[in-house]
Amino acid sequence: MLIGLCDLLNAGYEHLSDHDLDRLIAQIIQGCDYLTACQDHAGVVGFPTGAIVHELPHHMLVIPGDVAQSAVALARASRLLADLRPDKSADYLARAIRALDYLLTRARPFGGAGFSHSNHGAPPDFVVPDQFMTRDLFMMMWAAVELWAAGQLRYQHDAARLARQVAQRQVSADSPEGPFFGHFRTFDGSPFTEKANIHHHVGHDSGGSFPHYILPLIDMQRRWYDHPDVGLWREMLHRFAYGYFLPACHMNPFYLLPEGYFTGEGLLTFCGPWHGINTSYGFASALATWFEQYFGDRAFRDIATGNLQWIAGLNAGITRESFAGCLKYHEDLPEGVAEPRSQIVGIGRRTVGNWTGIRGTIPNGFSANPQFQLVVPPTAANDGPWHYCDEDWIPHAAGWISALSAQRERRFFRP
Repeated sequence: MLIGLCDLLNAGYEHLSDHDLDRLIAQIIQGCDYLTACQDHAGVVGFPTGAIVHELPHHMLVIPGDVAQSAVALARASRLLADLRPDKSADYLARAIRALDYLLTRARPFGGAGFSHSNHGAPPDFVVPDQFMTRDLFMMMWAAVELWAAGQLRYQHDAARLARQVAQRQVSADSPEGPFFGHFRTFDGSPFTEKANIHHHVGHDSGGSFPHYILPLIDMQRRWYDHPDVGLWREMLHRFAYGYFLPACHMNPFYLLPEGYFTGEGLLTFCGPWHGINTSYGFASALATWFEQYFGDRAFRDIATGNLQWIAGLNAGITRESFAGCLKYHEDLPEGVAEPRSQIVGIGRRTVGNWTGIRGTIPNGFSANPQFQLVVPPTAANDGPWHYCDEDWIPHAAGWISALSAQRERRFFRP
């Protein structure tokens, strides 16, 4: 959520009122201060310097993906608040440095606890290796780029090294997965590839809602255009964008980001997560907007708009059966009727319900699994938006905010 709010502060300052800007800055500080408390408490309970516990007051464990995302959020907030709140900026920068240094020098992969074979599309006998997932490596890379931009130049080497490591996991055109290539294996040599959303419970997969987030490679090329590896970065981006992202999203009429490719089943859209993936749809839209600018190709615009339109109301619709996935939201709908609804609570003529009833929140969304359950095997026969999940998890709004901020910043959709 902090990354989304930083996107808004970076792109929206000229479009928001002074009052809303003050609210936005206060919310970013509130969130960063929570992360600082989680980092401080990690030290209290005996974790190495820089580590960040998953949650307060419960779940006092350190998940590498949490720390990597926190390092990105703290580093970005530090840069954006440098002139506005220099005291907070300096503190957040120091904490981002400690977090990334912990990841680069002392952290170990989480292990197999909380790894969902079903979510990943992994064989039942797959043993989780002592490796970081590709999505975690990308987030570390992003944190290194953000810290370099904040004046910590030593992290350029780490970003380039991580990019070379991830490049080894990219599916080649010579050995595609079905018709697709350019996406990434989850581990070195793993027989399955990264999925858009793997979040469930608390453990290995927690917080895995960033979909194939390779945005730092674009930033690295812009900042380090004379680096010896710049050609590799460009090739990685082109393979992913045209070998996977563009064709995969065009396989469904709404241009939604699929959950991923599952061996023996093909591309699935709704099977996998234990609740909907509106977070990932928002960030997929943002990435598509960046790709349109980077490649100068309007072909990505359908993805940018389609993933947001699904959230805004152009979707499969709510049915009587949908409520089997809800805990609080229920309506008496006629049998055999599907009503498309805005998934932004209170915004639109017909909207979904959620837990809190707070106007503007975005619930989990549609999925094959009932909410908080991993009981539906990821197969083509099961793939569909059968359940609606009504928890209003904070990151869902983050994807939406990032997508709109990207469109505003890139000017493609400005009147």
